[in-house]
Amino acid sequence: MSIDGIAITGEQFREKIGHYEKIFDAKKNEFKIHFHAQKNFDEVKKRLRILARADSEDKFVFVSGIK
Repeated sequence: MSIDGIAITGEQFREKIGHYEKIFDAKKNEFKIHFHAQKNFDEVKKRLRILARADSEDKFVFVSGIK
C-alpha cells in the first residue's frame, strides 16, 4: 500500500485504513479501536502529517490507533 503524500482527507483516511470496530472496554470505561488490517493503519500512521476535512470519528480512530 502506498500513500501519495503526507496530507489526506478524512475520506481518504477511512479508505486507506479499511474496516475497524469500535469496542467498549467496561473496565476502563472507554472505547477502543480494533483494525481488521492493522498493517494498513500502520502504513498510514508512518506517513500522515495532515488529516484534512476529518470529522471527530476520524480523529478518534487516528488517536486511538497511535496509543
